[in-house]
Amino acid sequence: MSIEKQSNERLELYESFRKALKEGNEDEFFDADDLIAIVDQAVDLSDDYVQLEALMRGYRYFADNEDLAVRRGFLFYDLDIKEGAEDMARRPAGDSPLWTLLRIRAKAETLDPERARKVLEKLIARTDKFDDEAIIQLVDCASACGLYDWLKNNEKLLRKKCDYLPALLYELHIAAATRSDSKYAIALLEELTEIEPFSIDFWLALAQELVSASRNDDALTAIDYAIAIDAENQSAIALKATALLQLGRFAEAEETVKPLIDGLMTDDTPLVGLYARALIGNDSTPKAVEILTERAAQKPDDETAFDLLMRLKAPEAAQLLRLHYKAVGKPHVEEWINRANDYYNQGEYHAAALMFRLPYDEHILPREHYAALYSALYVSGNYALCAEWLEDYLYNNQSQLSPDICIAGLLSMARIGNFEGAMAAIRNLERIFPLKIRTQWHISSALISVGFSTFLNMLGTMLKRPDMFEIDAIDIFTPPTPSDRYENIEE
Repeated sequence: MSIEKQSNERLELYESFRKALKEGNEDEFFDADDLIAIVDQAVDLSDDYVQLEALMRGYRYFADNEDLAVRRGFLFYDLDIKEGAEDMARRPAGDSPLWTLLRIRAKAETLDPERARKVLEKLIARTDKFDDEAIIQLVDCASACGLYDWLKNNEKLLRKKCDYLPALLYELHIAAATRSDSKYAIALLEELTEIEPFSIDFWLALAQELVSASRNDDALTAIDYAIAIDAENQSAIALKATALLQLGRFAEAEETVKPLIDGLMTDDTPLVGLYARALIGNDSTPKAVEILTERAAQKPDDETAFDLLMRLKAPEAAQLLRLHYKAVGKPHVEEWINRANDYYNQGEYHAAALMFRLPYDEHILPREHYAALYSALYVSGNYALCAEWLEDYLYNNQSQLSPDICIAGLLSMARIGNFEGAMAAIRNLERIFPLKIRTQWHISSALISVGFSTFLNMLGTMLKRPDMFEIDAIDIFTPPTPSDRYENIEE
Protein backbone atom coordinates (compact mmCIF):
# COMPACT_ATOMS: atom_id res chain seq x y z
CA MET A 1 0.00 0.00 0.00
CA SER A 2 1.50 3.28 -1.08
CA ILE A 3 1.84 6.13 1.38
CA GLU A 4 4.60 7.99 -0.38
CA LYS A 5 4.71 11.77 -0.29
CA GLN A 6 3.65 13.50 -3.43
CA SER A 7 6.35 15.10 -5.58
CA ASN A 8 9.30 13.66 -3.68
CA GLU A 9 12.39 12.05 -5.10
CA ARG A 10 11.95 8.74 -3.30
CA LEU A 11 9.66 7.25 -5.90
CA GLU A 12 12.03 8.22 -8.72
CA LEU A 13 14.95 6.57 -6.91
CA TYR A 14 12.86 3.46 -6.26
CA GLU A 15 11.82 3.21 -9.93
CA SER A 16 15.41 3.74 -11.08
CA PHE A 17 16.69 1.03 -8.72
CA ARG A 18 13.97 -1.41 -9.76
CA LYS A 19 14.77 -0.77 -13.43
CA ALA A 20 18.46 -1.42 -12.77
CA LEU A 21 17.56 -4.73 -11.11
CA LYS A 22 15.37 -5.75 -14.01
CA GLU A 23 18.10 -4.96 -16.52
CA GLY A 24 20.82 -6.58 -14.43
CA ASN A 25 22.71 -3.28 -14.26
CA GLU A 26 25.12 -3.55 -11.33
CA ASP A 27 27.13 -0.49 -12.40
CA GLU A 28 24.50 2.15 -11.63
CA PHE A 29 25.59 3.86 -8.42
CA PHE A 30 23.33 4.55 -5.45
CA ASP A 31 24.83 6.08 -2.34
CA ALA A 32 23.77 5.19 1.21
CA ASP A 33 21.13 7.92 1.40
CA ASP A 34 19.70 6.78 -1.94
CA LEU A 35 19.44 3.20 -0.69
CA ILE A 36 17.75 4.32 2.54
CA ALA A 37 15.16 6.24 0.51
CA ILE A 38 14.67 3.24 -1.80
CA VAL A 39 14.17 0.88 1.15
CA ASP A 40 11.60 3.18 2.77
CA GLN A 41 9.74 3.57 -0.51
CA ALA A 42 9.76 -0.22 -0.98
CA VAL A 43 8.28 -0.62 2.52
CA ASP A 44 5.50 1.81 1.62
CA LEU A 45 4.77 -0.20 -1.53
CA SER A 46 5.07 -3.60 0.22
CA ASP A 47 7.82 -4.52 -2.24
CA ASP A 48 9.93 -7.04 -0.32
CA TYR A 49 12.06 -7.78 -3.37
CA VAL A 50 13.36 -4.25 -3.83
CA GLN A 51 13.66 -3.78 -0.08
CA LEU A 52 15.82 -6.89 0.23
CA GLU A 53 17.97 -6.08 -2.80
CA ALA A 54 18.60 -2.51 -1.63
CA LEU A 55 19.56 -3.66 1.86
CA MET A 56 21.89 -6.33 0.47
CA ARG A 57 23.60 -3.74 -1.72
CA GLY A 58 23.82 -1.41 1.27
CA TYR A 59 25.43 -4.14 3.38
CA ARG A 60 27.91 -4.84 0.60
CA TYR A 61 29.04 -1.24 0.01
CA PHE A 62 28.12 0.57 3.25
CA ALA A 63 28.48 -2.07 5.95
CA ASP A 64 28.96 0.50 8.72
CA ASN A 65 25.89 2.57 7.89
CA GLU A 66 23.64 2.40 10.94
CA ASP A 67 20.49 3.57 9.15
CA LEU A 68 20.75 0.72 6.67
CA ALA A 69 21.65 -1.76 9.41
CA VAL A 70 18.63 -0.97 11.57
CA ARG A 71 16.34 -1.31 8.55
CA ARG A 72 17.87 -4.71 7.94
CA GLY A 73 16.85 -5.66 11.47
CA PHE A 74 13.22 -4.70 10.82
CA LEU A 75 13.25 -6.63 7.55
CA PHE A 76 14.33 -9.71 9.51
CA TYR A 77 11.19 -9.28 11.63
CA ASP A 78 8.99 -8.89 8.59
CA LEU A 79 10.45 -12.10 7.15
CA ASP A 80 10.02 -13.84 10.53
CA ILE A 81 13.79 -14.31 10.93
CA LYS A 82 13.77 -13.60 14.66
CA GLU A 83 17.33 -14.64 15.33
CA GLY A 84 18.63 -12.18 12.75
CA ALA A 85 16.50 -9.37 14.13
CA GLU A 86 17.59 -10.10 17.70
CA ASP A 87 21.25 -10.21 16.68
CA MET A 88 20.88 -6.80 15.05
CA ALA A 89 19.15 -5.41 18.14
CA ARG A 90 22.09 -6.49 20.31
CA ARG A 91 24.59 -4.53 18.22
CA PRO A 92 26.20 -1.57 20.03
CA ALA A 93 24.83 0.82 17.44
CA GLY A 94 23.42 4.33 17.62
CA ASP A 95 20.65 5.81 19.71
CA SER A 96 18.39 6.90 16.85
CA PRO A 97 14.64 6.28 17.32
CA LEU A 98 14.77 3.29 14.98
CA TRP A 99 17.47 1.54 17.02
CA THR A 100 15.47 2.06 20.22
CA LEU A 101 12.35 0.70 18.53
CA LEU A 102 14.26 -2.29 17.18
CA ARG A 103 15.48 -3.15 20.69
CA ILE A 104 11.94 -2.92 22.05
CA ARG A 105 10.62 -4.98 19.14
CA ALA A 106 13.20 -7.68 19.88
CA LYS A 107 11.69 -8.11 23.34
CA ALA A 108 8.03 -7.51 22.41
CA GLU A 109 6.89 -11.05 23.19
CA THR A 110 8.29 -11.02 26.72
CA LEU A 111 8.47 -7.32 27.58
CA ASP A 112 6.00 -6.09 30.18
CA PRO A 113 3.59 -3.64 28.45
CA GLU A 114 4.05 -1.09 31.22
CA ARG A 115 7.82 -1.19 30.76
CA ALA A 116 7.41 -0.83 26.99
CA ARG A 117 5.08 2.13 27.52
CA LYS A 118 7.63 3.97 29.69
CA VAL A 119 10.43 3.40 27.16
CA LEU A 120 8.25 4.62 24.29
CA GLU A 121 7.15 7.71 26.21
CA LYS A 122 10.80 8.60 26.93
CA LEU A 123 11.62 8.10 23.27
CA ILE A 124 8.77 10.40 22.20
CA ALA A 125 9.76 13.04 24.76
CA ARG A 126 13.34 13.27 23.51
CA THR A 127 12.52 13.16 19.79
CA ASP A 128 11.45 16.34 18.01
CA LYS A 129 10.26 14.65 14.83
CA PHE A 130 9.89 11.05 13.65
CA ASP A 131 10.49 10.44 9.98
CA ASP A 132 8.18 8.19 7.97
CA GLU A 133 9.94 4.92 8.73
CA ALA A 134 10.33 5.70 12.42
CA ILE A 135 6.65 6.57 12.92
CA ILE A 136 5.62 3.41 11.09
CA GLN A 137 7.85 1.27 13.28
CA LEU A 138 6.75 3.11 16.45
CA VAL A 139 3.11 2.29 15.82
CA ASP A 140 3.92 -1.30 14.86
CA CYS A 141 6.15 -1.73 17.90
CA ALA A 142 3.56 -0.34 20.33
CA SER A 143 0.88 -2.53 18.77
CA ALA A 144 3.11 -5.63 19.11
CA CYS A 145 3.68 -4.78 22.78
CA GLY A 146 -0.06 -4.71 23.52
CA LEU A 147 -0.29 -0.92 23.66
CA TYR A 148 -3.09 -0.34 21.15
CA ASP A 149 -5.19 1.69 23.59
CA TRP A 150 -2.12 3.74 24.46
CA LEU A 151 -1.65 4.51 20.77
CA LYS A 152 -5.22 5.75 20.46
CA ASN A 153 -4.93 7.85 23.60
CA ASN A 154 -1.69 9.42 22.35
CA GLU A 155 -2.78 10.05 18.76
CA LYS A 156 -2.76 13.85 19.17
CA LEU A 157 0.79 13.82 20.56
CA LEU A 158 2.00 11.52 17.78
CA ARG A 159 0.47 13.84 15.18
CA LYS A 160 2.67 16.66 16.47
CA LYS A 161 5.75 14.47 16.44
CA CYS A 162 5.49 12.91 12.99
CA ASP A 163 7.15 14.32 9.90
CA TYR A 164 4.48 13.06 7.50
CA LEU A 165 0.93 12.67 8.84
CA PRO A 166 -0.36 10.11 6.28
CA ALA A 167 2.30 7.62 7.41
CA LEU A 168 1.00 7.82 10.99
CA LEU A 169 -2.68 7.66 10.04
CA TYR A 170 -2.23 4.73 7.70
CA GLU A 171 -0.22 2.72 10.23
CA LEU A 172 -2.80 3.45 12.95
CA HIS A 173 -5.48 2.22 10.56
CA ILE A 174 -3.62 -1.08 10.16
CA ALA A 175 -3.45 -1.51 13.94
CA ALA A 176 -7.18 -0.71 14.21
CA ALA A 177 -8.18 -3.06 11.40
CA THR A 178 -6.16 -5.87 12.97
CA ARG A 179 -8.31 -5.49 16.10
CA SER A 180 -11.59 -5.11 14.20
CA ASP A 181 -11.89 -1.54 15.47
CA SER A 182 -13.68 -0.54 12.29
CA LYS A 183 -15.07 2.76 13.55
CA TYR A 184 -11.60 4.10 14.32
CA ALA A 185 -10.04 2.62 11.19
CA ILE A 186 -12.71 4.19 8.98
CA ALA A 187 -12.29 7.60 10.62
CA LEU A 188 -8.53 7.49 9.98
CA LEU A 189 -8.99 6.49 6.34
CA GLU A 190 -11.62 9.15 5.75
CA GLU A 191 -9.11 11.74 6.95
CA LEU A 192 -6.47 10.24 4.67
CA THR A 193 -8.73 10.59 1.64
CA GLU A 194 -9.26 14.24 2.55
CA ILE A 195 -5.50 14.84 2.82
CA GLU A 196 -4.67 13.00 -0.41
CA PRO A 197 -7.89 12.75 -2.45
CA PHE A 198 -6.07 11.46 -5.53
CA SER A 199 -4.50 8.44 -3.81
CA ILE A 200 -6.42 5.41 -5.05
CA ASP A 201 -4.87 3.25 -2.36
CA PHE A 202 -6.49 5.26 0.42
CA TRP A 203 -9.90 5.09 -1.25
CA LEU A 204 -9.53 1.33 -1.70
CA ALA A 205 -8.49 0.85 1.94
CA LEU A 206 -11.51 2.90 3.04
CA ALA A 207 -13.82 0.90 0.79
CA GLN A 208 -12.44 -2.38 2.18
CA GLU A 209 -13.06 -1.30 5.76
CA LEU A 210 -16.58 -0.16 4.90
CA VAL A 211 -17.33 -3.49 3.21
CA SER A 212 -15.96 -5.34 6.25
CA ALA A 213 -18.24 -3.22 8.45
CA SER A 214 -21.24 -4.09 6.21
CA ARG A 215 -21.58 -0.42 5.21
CA ASN A 216 -21.85 -1.39 1.58
CA ASP A 217 -23.67 1.69 0.29
CA ASP A 218 -20.96 3.91 1.76
CA ALA A 219 -18.33 1.55 0.33
CA LEU A 220 -19.76 2.01 -3.16
CA THR A 221 -19.31 5.77 -2.85
CA ALA A 222 -15.63 5.32 -1.91
CA ILE A 223 -15.17 2.84 -4.75
CA ASP A 224 -16.61 5.30 -7.25
CA TYR A 225 -13.87 7.76 -6.28
CA ALA A 226 -11.25 5.02 -6.72
CA ILE A 227 -12.61 4.07 -10.14
CA ALA A 228 -12.65 7.74 -11.15
CA ILE A 229 -8.89 7.75 -10.51
CA ASP A 230 -8.27 4.43 -12.29
CA ALA A 231 -11.19 2.91 -14.18
CA GLU A 232 -9.34 -0.35 -14.86
CA ASN A 233 -8.14 -1.04 -11.32
CA GLN A 234 -9.08 -4.67 -10.61
CA SER A 235 -9.02 -4.23 -6.84
CA ALA A 236 -11.59 -1.45 -7.10
CA ILE A 237 -13.78 -3.50 -9.44
CA ALA A 238 -13.55 -6.53 -7.14
CA LEU A 239 -14.54 -4.42 -4.13
CA LYS A 240 -17.48 -2.96 -6.05
CA ALA A 241 -18.69 -6.42 -7.00
CA THR A 242 -18.30 -7.58 -3.41
CA ALA A 243 -20.34 -4.68 -2.06
CA LEU A 244 -23.06 -5.21 -4.68
CA LEU A 245 -23.23 -8.93 -3.87
CA GLN A 246 -23.63 -8.19 -0.17
CA LEU A 247 -26.45 -5.80 -1.05
CA GLY A 248 -28.13 -8.51 -3.12
CA ARG A 249 -27.73 -6.49 -6.32
CA PHE A 250 -26.62 -9.50 -8.33
CA ALA A 251 -27.37 -8.18 -11.83
CA GLU A 252 -25.23 -5.08 -11.20
CA ALA A 253 -22.43 -7.23 -9.77
CA GLU A 254 -22.52 -9.41 -12.88
CA GLU A 255 -22.37 -6.41 -15.20
CA THR A 256 -19.51 -4.92 -13.18
CA VAL A 257 -17.27 -7.96 -13.61
CA LYS A 258 -18.42 -9.44 -16.93
CA PRO A 259 -16.32 -7.20 -19.24
CA LEU A 260 -13.11 -8.35 -17.53
CA ILE A 261 -13.66 -12.10 -17.32
CA ASP A 262 -12.13 -13.07 -20.65
CA GLY A 263 -8.45 -13.83 -20.20
CA LEU A 264 -8.56 -14.03 -16.39
CA MET A 265 -8.82 -17.79 -15.99
CA THR A 266 -5.17 -18.23 -15.04
CA ASP A 267 -4.65 -14.93 -13.22
CA ASP A 268 -4.42 -14.44 -9.45
CA THR A 269 -7.68 -12.55 -9.13
CA PRO A 270 -10.91 -12.83 -7.10
CA LEU A 271 -12.95 -11.60 -10.07
CA VAL A 272 -13.80 -15.05 -11.45
CA GLY A 273 -15.24 -16.17 -8.13
CA LEU A 274 -17.18 -12.92 -7.75
CA TYR A 275 -18.59 -13.31 -11.25
CA ALA A 276 -19.69 -16.85 -10.44
CA ARG A 277 -21.39 -15.71 -7.24
CA ALA A 278 -23.22 -13.01 -9.19
CA LEU A 279 -24.41 -15.62 -11.70
CA ILE A 280 -25.64 -17.84 -8.86
CA GLY A 281 -27.55 -14.93 -7.38
CA ASN A 282 -29.09 -14.29 -10.81
CA ASP A 283 -30.33 -17.91 -10.99
CA SER A 284 -27.72 -18.75 -13.64
CA THR A 285 -26.08 -21.56 -11.70
CA PRO A 286 -25.32 -23.78 -14.75
CA LYS A 287 -23.37 -20.92 -16.30
CA ALA A 288 -21.59 -20.33 -12.98
CA VAL A 289 -20.61 -24.00 -12.84
CA GLU A 290 -19.27 -23.79 -16.39
CA ILE A 291 -17.13 -20.76 -15.48
CA LEU A 292 -15.92 -22.33 -12.23
CA THR A 293 -15.09 -25.62 -13.94
CA GLU A 294 -12.89 -23.82 -16.46
CA ARG A 295 -11.27 -21.81 -13.69
CA ALA A 296 -10.60 -24.89 -11.54
CA ALA A 297 -9.01 -26.75 -14.46
CA GLN A 298 -6.74 -23.84 -15.39
CA LYS A 299 -6.02 -22.53 -11.88
CA PRO A 300 -5.83 -25.59 -9.56
CA ASP A 301 -4.77 -23.49 -6.56
CA ASP A 302 -7.89 -21.29 -6.62
CA GLU A 303 -9.61 -22.22 -3.37
CA THR A 304 -12.71 -20.11 -4.13
CA ALA A 305 -13.48 -21.95 -7.36
CA PHE A 306 -13.33 -25.35 -5.68
CA ASP A 307 -15.25 -24.09 -2.65
CA LEU A 308 -18.15 -22.97 -4.83
CA LEU A 309 -18.11 -26.11 -6.97
CA MET A 310 -18.31 -28.33 -3.89
CA ARG A 311 -21.01 -26.27 -2.20
CA LEU A 312 -23.02 -26.36 -5.42
CA LYS A 313 -22.50 -30.15 -5.54
CA ALA A 314 -21.31 -29.87 -9.13
CA PRO A 315 -20.68 -33.31 -10.67
CA GLU A 316 -17.33 -32.06 -11.96
CA ALA A 317 -16.07 -31.21 -8.47
CA ALA A 318 -14.86 -34.66 -7.42
CA GLN A 319 -12.56 -35.20 -10.40
CA LEU A 320 -11.27 -31.62 -10.46
CA LEU A 321 -10.60 -31.71 -6.74
CA ARG A 322 -7.72 -34.07 -7.40
CA LEU A 323 -5.96 -31.21 -9.20
CA HIS A 324 -6.58 -28.93 -6.23
CA TYR A 325 -5.33 -31.58 -3.82
CA LYS A 326 -2.14 -32.06 -5.82
CA ALA A 327 -1.56 -28.29 -5.98
CA VAL A 328 -2.32 -27.25 -2.39
CA GLY A 329 -3.44 -30.27 -0.35
CA LYS A 330 -0.68 -32.81 -0.62
CA PRO A 331 2.08 -30.32 0.31
CA HIS A 332 0.01 -29.16 3.32
CA VAL A 333 -2.13 -32.13 4.40
CA GLU A 334 -2.86 -30.80 7.88
CA GLU A 335 -4.33 -27.57 6.48
CA TRP A 336 -6.35 -29.62 3.97
CA ILE A 337 -7.83 -31.73 6.76
CA ASN A 338 -8.64 -28.61 8.78
CA ARG A 339 -10.56 -27.26 5.79
CA ALA A 340 -12.45 -30.55 5.53
CA ASN A 341 -13.38 -30.31 9.21
CA ASP A 342 -14.55 -26.74 8.69
CA TYR A 343 -16.92 -27.92 5.97
CA TYR A 344 -18.15 -30.70 8.24
CA ASN A 345 -18.86 -28.29 11.10
CA GLN A 346 -20.73 -25.99 8.70
CA GLY A 347 -23.01 -28.84 7.67
CA GLU A 348 -21.41 -29.03 4.21
CA TYR A 349 -21.09 -32.83 4.31
CA HIS A 350 -20.72 -33.31 0.56
CA ALA A 351 -17.66 -31.04 0.49
CA ALA A 352 -16.26 -32.59 3.68
CA ALA A 353 -16.58 -36.11 2.25
CA LEU A 354 -14.83 -35.12 -0.99
CA MET A 355 -11.93 -33.55 0.86
CA PHE A 356 -11.48 -36.25 3.51
CA ARG A 357 -11.56 -38.93 0.83
CA LEU A 358 -8.37 -37.86 -0.95
CA PRO A 359 -5.89 -38.25 1.96
CA TYR A 360 -7.90 -41.33 3.07
CA ASP A 361 -7.30 -43.01 -0.29
CA GLU A 362 -3.57 -42.32 0.10
CA HIS A 363 -3.62 -43.81 3.64
CA ILE A 364 -2.43 -40.55 5.19
CA LEU A 365 -5.67 -39.43 6.85
CA PRO A 366 -5.17 -39.65 10.63
CA ARG A 367 -7.48 -42.20 12.21
CA GLU A 368 -9.23 -39.65 14.40
CA HIS A 369 -10.84 -38.20 11.27
CA TYR A 370 -12.33 -41.47 10.01
CA ALA A 371 -15.54 -40.90 11.98
CA ALA A 372 -16.14 -37.57 10.25
CA LEU A 373 -15.43 -39.16 6.86
CA TYR A 374 -17.90 -42.03 7.37
CA SER A 375 -20.55 -39.68 8.75
CA ALA A 376 -20.08 -37.19 5.91
CA LEU A 377 -20.29 -39.95 3.30
CA TYR A 378 -23.56 -41.28 4.73
CA VAL A 379 -25.27 -37.92 5.21
CA SER A 380 -24.27 -36.81 1.69
CA GLY A 381 -25.91 -39.92 0.22
CA ASN A 382 -22.89 -42.09 -0.63
CA TYR A 383 -24.83 -45.21 0.43
CA ALA A 384 -23.27 -47.71 -1.99
CA LEU A 385 -19.75 -46.74 -0.88
CA CYS A 386 -20.61 -46.93 2.84
CA ALA A 387 -22.14 -50.38 2.31
CA GLU A 388 -19.11 -51.52 0.30
CA TRP A 389 -16.68 -50.32 2.95
CA LEU A 390 -18.56 -52.04 5.76
CA GLU A 391 -18.49 -55.36 3.91
CA ASP A 392 -14.78 -54.92 3.18
CA TYR A 393 -14.04 -54.30 6.88
CA LEU A 394 -16.24 -57.22 7.97
CA TYR A 395 -14.64 -59.76 5.73
CA ASN A 396 -11.10 -58.42 5.29
CA ASN A 397 -10.16 -56.03 8.09
CA GLN A 398 -12.28 -56.50 11.22
CA SER A 399 -9.73 -54.78 13.45
CA GLN A 400 -10.60 -51.48 11.75
CA LEU A 401 -14.32 -51.68 12.48
CA SER A 402 -15.82 -48.78 14.42
CA PRO A 403 -19.40 -47.81 15.33
CA ASP A 404 -19.29 -45.08 12.68
CA ILE A 405 -18.67 -47.32 9.69
CA CYS A 406 -20.93 -50.05 11.10
CA ILE A 407 -23.96 -47.79 11.46
CA ALA A 408 -23.25 -45.88 8.25
CA GLY A 409 -22.86 -49.15 6.33
CA LEU A 410 -25.93 -50.84 7.81
CA LEU A 411 -28.19 -47.85 7.28
CA SER A 412 -26.82 -47.47 3.76
CA MET A 413 -27.67 -51.08 2.96
CA ALA A 414 -31.19 -50.43 4.18
CA ARG A 415 -31.37 -47.19 2.18
CA ILE A 416 -30.51 -48.99 -1.07
CA GLY A 417 -32.79 -51.92 -0.31
CA ASN A 418 -30.09 -54.50 0.40
CA PHE A 419 -31.92 -55.99 3.39
CA GLU A 420 -30.29 -59.41 3.05
CA GLY A 421 -26.83 -57.82 3.11
CA ALA A 422 -27.78 -55.80 6.20
CA MET A 423 -29.02 -58.95 8.04
CA ALA A 424 -25.85 -60.83 7.10
CA ALA A 425 -23.73 -57.93 8.35
CA ILE A 426 -25.62 -57.83 11.67
CA ARG A 427 -25.06 -61.57 12.18
CA ASN A 428 -21.36 -61.15 11.46
CA LEU A 429 -21.11 -58.24 13.88
CA GLU A 430 -22.88 -60.20 16.62
CA ARG A 431 -20.40 -63.07 16.18
CA ILE A 432 -17.38 -60.82 16.74
CA PHE A 433 -18.77 -58.89 19.74
CA PRO A 434 -17.48 -57.16 21.72
CA LEU A 435 -15.95 -54.70 19.24
CA LYS A 436 -12.82 -52.82 20.19
CA ILE A 437 -14.54 -49.46 19.86
CA ARG A 438 -12.07 -46.63 19.28
CA THR A 439 -14.49 -43.77 18.62
CA GLN A 440 -17.75 -42.30 19.78
CA TRP A 441 -20.57 -41.90 17.28
CA HIS A 442 -19.45 -38.72 15.59
CA ILE A 443 -22.57 -37.00 14.39
CA SER A 444 -25.11 -37.60 17.14
CA SER A 445 -25.32 -38.51 20.79
CA ALA A 446 -28.22 -40.82 19.97
CA LEU A 447 -25.99 -43.90 19.71
CA ILE A 448 -24.61 -43.27 23.19
CA SER A 449 -28.16 -43.20 24.55
CA VAL A 450 -29.46 -46.19 22.64
CA GLY A 451 -26.38 -48.37 22.78
CA PHE A 452 -24.71 -50.09 19.86
CA SER A 453 -26.00 -53.56 20.72
CA THR A 454 -29.54 -52.28 21.22
CA PHE A 455 -29.40 -50.51 17.88
CA LEU A 456 -28.37 -53.73 16.13
CA ASN A 457 -31.24 -55.61 17.78
CA MET A 458 -33.73 -52.93 16.75
CA LEU A 459 -32.47 -52.88 13.18
CA GLY A 460 -32.40 -56.68 12.98
CA THR A 461 -36.01 -56.89 14.20
CA MET A 462 -37.18 -54.32 11.66
CA LEU A 463 -35.34 -56.05 8.82
CA LYS A 464 -37.40 -59.20 9.42
CA ARG A 465 -40.41 -57.31 8.05
CA PRO A 466 -38.96 -55.50 5.01
CA ASP A 467 -42.47 -54.72 3.75
CA MET A 468 -43.02 -52.59 6.86
CA PHE A 469 -39.49 -51.24 7.19
CA GLU A 470 -39.29 -47.51 8.00
CA ILE A 471 -35.71 -46.34 7.59
CA ASP A 472 -36.32 -42.93 9.14
CA ALA A 473 -37.54 -44.59 12.35
CA ILE A 474 -34.17 -46.27 12.85
CA ASP A 475 -31.85 -43.65 11.33
CA ILE A 476 -30.00 -42.21 14.33
CA PHE A 477 -28.06 -39.67 12.30
CA THR A 478 -29.22 -36.23 13.39
CA PRO A 479 -26.90 -33.73 11.74
CA PRO A 480 -27.64 -30.01 11.64
CA THR A 481 -29.66 -29.25 8.53
CA PRO A 482 -27.19 -28.20 5.83
CA SER A 483 -28.14 -24.88 4.28
CA ASP A 484 -28.09 -24.53 0.52
CA ARG A 485 -28.93 -20.84 0.76
CA TYR A 486 -26.82 -18.57 -1.41
CA GLU A 487 -25.79 -16.42 1.55
CA ASN A 488 -23.75 -19.30 2.94
CA ILE A 489 -21.62 -19.50 -0.19
CA GLU A 490 -18.58 -17.65 1.07
CA GLU A 491 -15.96 -15.87 -0.96
